[in-house]
Amino acid sequence: MGVYSSIKPALLPGDGQKNGWSAILEDRPVTPLSGNHHADWVVVGAGYTGLSCARRLAELNKDHRIILLDALPLGYGASGRNSGVVTESLAPEGGIKGLSLDRARQKTRLMRAGTELLRRQAQDFGIECNWSDRPRIKASTNPVGESYLRGLKEGYEAVGTTIDWVSPEEVRHQLGTDFYGSGIAIHGGGIIQPVSLLRGLADSMPDNVTIADASPVLEMSRQAPFRLMLPGATVQCDKVMLCSNIFLPQFGYGRGRYMYLATHASLTAPMSAEQAATFPEDAPFSLVPAIHGAASLRRTADNRILMRKSTNYARRDLRFEGPALDAVRGEHRKAIDDRWPSLRDLPIEHTWGGIVSYPANHGQMFGEFAPGLYASSSCCGIGVSLGAISGTLLAELASGVESDLLRTVQSVPAPTPMPPEPFRRYIAERALRKSTLKCQPD
Repeated sequence: MGVYSSIKPALLPGDGQKNGWSAILEDRPVTPLSGNHHADWVVVGAGYTGLSCARRLAELNKDHRIILLDALPLGYGASGRNSGVVTESLAPEGGIKGLSLDRARQKTRLMRAGTELLRRQAQDFGIECNWSDRPRIKASTNPVGESYLRGLKEGYEAVGTTIDWVSPEEVRHQLGTDFYGSGIAIHGGGIIQPVSLLRGLADSMPDNVTIADASPVLEMSRQAPFRLMLPGATVQCDKVMLCSNIFLPQFGYGRGRYMYLATHASLTAPMSAEQAATFPEDAPFSLVPAIHGAASLRRTADNRILMRKSTNYARRDLRFEGPALDAVRGEHRKAIDDRWPSLRDLPIEHTWGGIVSYPANHGQMFGEFAPGLYASSSCCGIGVSLGAISGTLLAELASGVESDLLRTVQSVPAPTPMPPEPFRRYIAERALRKSTLKCQPD
């Protein structure tokens, strides 16, 4: 393929370290593609978006062959690097600054459909992913956070989400710490082991889908019939579905329209019986901060503590270094100790990073961008539910299936261009500093 007729991604997913969710599961063999292949469809990216897209294509085109590719082992990418929270709704203004009520309602409708889709698939396919419908908590550490909570409560109610005000005593009872004050309980959504769900979705894929992980696309022709070059294989196909999210700009779509932030998480060893007994309530929980940039917490079904905080502007290569992760681990250690002094001896087993993309206008890349070439990019920190439904709807669009839900996602505008570097970095880091100051407890 000549340089004028093909796309060569300059940056490939390469941070192949295990995230904690993958590390606590048994190893799964990788299945890279080799040889020469022909398919009707190729889906690039095997996260929630790509898995949902491939499944729906297979359901709608039962006599077609679909190949699903991912550059990393299954579950190592962004879909396995999150907190395992399936978010069902967004509040205008408060939840994500600048989010209008109309856009919040659009996104909430899509996210509810995505949440229900994943919940139903987990049940239908018997996927053991510790799914819990318990409400997630947003709590504050200072009066600034509490004022945000009151605005958030009104915003969530405006999009039809059930919200309960939670007293400091009840927050303490649920979380086992007096670090926080008041909170709100947000109904809907779920908490999961994200890599277990990904694996279950992959293992239950229809027979006309071939999944090949550890198979990055090195080069792709720009026109149909498409030809994709992999390290040990070539694939020719009629249609391509790009579900690569933060790496979509590497294929030429959405460049300069996203801001990339690196978030970090740590997962402890399971608590001992004595440590678990220090919690007033013996149940998993999920806490998300009242103010963007503060800590997110989880107590998992197997009694681990997940600490997610330490947000910064992402490196240009979207990767993570060992020394940087060591510093993050120390910050997470302190955060856990501050909240639960009784867990000072509970070791942190895994620390990792993940990338979140933020468009300036909360837009979404979605649709057919060239004849036979479709794409969806829908991160913004809510990629589990929004990614799942977006992948499904992208498959329906390409297969000629119309619906009100498809029209909803098509009504979300594309991300607007952002200022070039270094201005983009300056804007992001300034916003992060402000959030850090607001997060400080009294």
